Amino acid sequence: MPRSAAPPPPTVRRRRRGCYGKPDAPKCDAAELVTDGLPSYDSAVVAYNTAAIEKGGAGILEKRTVIGLQNLDPESEAYREYKQLVERLNRTYKFHTRPRAGFKDFDGACALTTLFVVYYNFMRPHGSLGHKPPVELECLKDKKLYPDQWVELIRQAA
Repeated sequence: MPRSAAPPPPTVRRRRRGCYGKPDAPKCDAAELVTDGLPSYDSAVVAYNTAAIEKGGAGILEKRTVIGLQNLDPESEAYREYKQLVERLNRTYKFHTRPRAGFKDFDGACALTTLFVVYYNFMRPHGSLGHKPPVELECLKDKKLYPDQWVELIRQAA
């Protein structure tokens, strides 16, 4: 599939960066959730915005839908690259969690997901970044082996 030459409008990128938080304390004025056509995302957006409004805020979350493999509508054209990034991250996460064959409880899922996020952001070399992690930590610069990096991160956290 050829990539679209037209990037998403600048407001799409600007609104998405640095936007996070619970409905009662979002860290931005507007947010967009890029999804495939799964209907449960509609419910999630309504639940988030309802909770935000009930807590005195505003419904800031907008859903953008990218369906299929071709850009057949303007929304798919504008948001496809974001969906592709998330799908790739999902594949990477599944690759690392599949050997567990599920979780016994919610705490186990949270623990493994937290460890995955640390690995992905601070340790894992990314080809698109010159085989460097997205966030390079000074304390890991001289640590070449993963076990040494994990020990250092645990030491830093303690």
